Amino acid sequence: MKPLTRERFEAARRYMEESARPLERELFRVRFDGVAIDGTLSELGRYQNPDRGFGLGLEPDMRSPGSSSLHTGIALSHLRDLGVGPDHPLVLDAIAYLADTLEPETHVWRPTSADVNDHPHGPWWNDHGEDLEELFDRFVVIPRARIASLLYRFVDAAPSRAWLDELAEETVASIEALPNEKLWSGTLAYALELADEPSAPEALRRRLADRILPVLRSLVTLDDETWPTYCTPPVLVAPRPDSVGAELIRADIERNLDWLIERQTERGCWEPNWLWGKAYPEAWEEAKREWCGVVTYETLSALRAYGRLASA
Repeated sequence: MKPLTRERFEAARRYMEESARPLERELFRVRFDGVAIDGTLSELGRYQNPDRGFGLGLEPDMRSPGSSSLHTGIALSHLRDLGVGPDHPLVLDAIAYLADTLEPETHVWRPTSADVNDHPHGPWWNDHGEDLEELFDRFVVIPRARIASLLYRFVDAAPSRAWLDELAEETVASIEALPNEKLWSGTLAYALELADEPSAPEALRRRLADRILPVLRSLVTLDDETWPTYCTPPVLVAPRPDSVGAELIRADIERNLDWLIERQTERGCWEPNWLWGKAYPEAWEEAKREWCGVVTYETLSALRAYGRLASA
């Protein structure tokens, strides 16, 4: 098991300071330098809209200004990782937005903003008719599983415990009913976020583990020649040693971490393993630069979690 050397970590630090978005730069400072979270909260607040949801390109592949459940879930994930409580104004606003935008008949959230088609975006976010619903399995997992996990973490701010339990039950039942081929990269990662949430009911978490763990190795991309492409690498589904299923694929995770260390660019960053194709080439270049900061922060976080950062 090779570590990321101190020299290469410092190269990553320089990249984050000089090239990452202010939000990821502040997240890096909190996690790796122990600074206070005030600056991060301020930067995160810049992505909030008057409707209390989050948008404005927080997820770089969706560059529309309007709020969406996907962006708002990302914001809540950051707030969870920063350790803020359920009474924080950003948490209360985000959950109020999500409660207001849950589709009443299907009990799912449409992940995109209403104005997504009017602005540059990754081709998978095209929102025309039922195409998006077909691609994302009627939204029964993405973004619902992540949002359910976050609502349990901030349960005191949820509309009610009964409302949340019903939502989570429907989510888990949907995951149990999905065939294995539908548990692709994002779907699997979102499902495991709910299984990993310690505040969620143990019975629901156990059901998710019973559904996923027996087939986990068949769902994860184990071939390192495929890792440079959009796929389901081991670290994606188990970013920490205590992640559900991490021990089942631990050897593969260690190989994946070795590969990630080798993939750091000379600039000090890691790059996304997907493209927009021919869609919005100029906007993609900007989105890619933003993703480099996000991916670099996430990669460094995983390397630290698995003890792969060399000491000074």
